[in-house]
Amino acid sequence: MTSEYNKAEPRYRLGGIAAHLGRALGVGPLTISPRVLPTAVGLCVILAPTLAAVRAEYLASSVLLLVLLAFLAAHDFWTLRLPNVLTFVLAFGGVCARLLHEPATIAQYALGALVVAGSLFLVGAIYERRRGVSGLGFGDVKLIGASCLWIAADEMLSALVIACITALLFAVVRFGRDASKQLSPFGSFICLGVWITWVVGPWQNWVL
Repeated sequence: MTSEYNKAEPRYRLGGIAAHLGRALGVGPLTISPRVLPTAVGLCVILAPTLAAVRAEYLASSVLLLVLLAFLAAHDFWTLRLPNVLTFVLAFGGVCARLLHEPATIAQYALGALVVAGSLFLVGAIYERRRGVSGLGFGDVKLIGASCLWIAADEMLSALVIACITALLFAVVRFGRDASKQLSPFGSFICLGVWITWVVGPWQNWVL
C-alpha cells in the first residue's frame, strides 16, 4: 500500500528551545517538513475566526490548542506521522488548561483519557491481529488520548464522528475508487473534529 504523502523529502532541523525539548524527551533532534509550517499557518489563519465563538476566559487556551492541532494536522497530512513531542505538548497543555479553568475536573479528564486511549489501543491491536493490517495507528490513539485532556471523554465521540465523515469525504474526493487502497492522514481529521467540538460543543448539542 503506497501513498504520495510518505515520499522521502528534505527536512529542516529545529534549533533553540525545540532542540532542547527534543533532547529532554529523548527523541533526538527535532525536524520538520518544509511543507508543514506553511500548511499549519494557513490552517490557523482559516480557523482563527472561529475563536470568536470561544468564551473570553478560554481564549488564551484556545489559541494554544488551535496552534498545536494545526501543526499536528499539517504534519500528519504531509508525512502520515504524528510526532510524539507535539502529542506530549498537547497533553501537557490540556493538563494546564484543566488546572487553569476547572482544576476539580483534572482527575476525571485524566481517567477519561486513559480509558478512551486504552480501549482504542486494545480494539486496534485485536483488529490488526485478526486482519493483518492496522486499523488505527498508535499515533492516532495517543492523539485521541491527549485530546481527551481538552474535551471530555464522552465528547470525543463527537470529534471522532466528525473525523470519520470528513476523512471519508476527503478519501473519496482525492482517490476516487481507489480510496480503500490508499493511506489517509486520519490524524488530521481527528484534529479537526477536536477543534470543532472544543469550539461549538459535541454534535449531540447541535440537534437537541
